[in-house]
Amino acid sequence: MMASVMQYSGPLPNPIAKQVTPEHIDKLLENNQQEMVLEHSKEMRKLTLSFFTVILLVGFLVFCIVFLKDDSELRKLLITGILSLVTGLAGGYGLGRSSAKP
Repeated sequence: MMASVMQYSGPLPNPIAKQVTPEHIDKLLENNQQEMVLEHSKEMRKLTLSFFTVILLVGFLVFCIVFLKDDSELRKLLITGILSLVTGLAGGYGLGRSSAKP
């Protein structure tokens, strides 16, 4: 008995690996494909939301410039506030992305 244990020098085989069938592998591949599709749609929704948010902010900025051309003090205050908000959001987004990476 001791000789048979000493002959085997690799890692012990997983007993579950012997029970895996091609159907299991097919199911795993199908689940992986579904997960990839869901992840793609999630990323597209985030991209769409970001796009419309930027369009809305640019539209508001143009509105402020066009309709507040007589009141330059209020226009400067609004533009400064909006640009500060956008810069802060962009900085927070970048900080979140850099801290999420391992």
